[in-house]
Amino acid sequence: LSLSGPAAVFGIPERDAIQAIVKKMNSATKAGRKFELSFYDDKSNPTEAARAVTQAINNDKVVAIVGPSTGSGILAAGPIAQRLSTPLLGPAGTLAITDPKNEFYPWVFRVAPSDSVDIKVILQDMAKGKAKKIGIFFQEDAYGKTGVDQAALIGPTLGLQIVESVSAPYTATDLTAHATKLRNAGAEAVFLQVS
Repeated sequence: LSLSGPAAVFGIPERDAIQAIVKKMNSATKAGRKFELSFYDDKSNPTEAARAVTQAINNDKVVAIVGPSTGSGILAAGPIAQRLSTPLLGPAGTLAITDPKNEFYPWVFRVAPSDSVDIKVILQDMAKGKAKKIGIFFQEDAYGKTGVDQAALIGPTLGLQIVESVSAPYTATDLTAHATKLRNAGAEAVFLQVS
């Protein structure tokens, strides 16, 4: 999981939730084998995620992996999970992590709702709020790109016109120019595809 770096805001609560659930399950188990956990920090970095998955499988002999915390980490780790025949449960990530075209498709599972479902509900709410012209602000990664692509497919079916799309790196701190561009385009509402 991302226990440090920008995605730690996801990884730390994921770790805490996993620990709480396993503690409860282990205390309810009277006989038999209890769950054992090994945690690795992918540092919010796909290369580190691939390394951590390899170590968890080879060194700790894990039978399944929950993580990495990000879609880019899952995409980097998926081929390793496939090669080493270990299921990988992605707590989040883009639609791409479970694309049947991926060779690792049978080994990677997404446990969060589909982006297309989330995005459709958000856009439906925008349309109910009488917005017709929308802007899109997205982060520059696979997650952001998925949001833009899905909004472009779904938005017009709901009567929404995308007047502007702007993006920024995940770590950007000054978004003044982006907000100004959306305002100047006449966006009545802004769809955010950011973490």
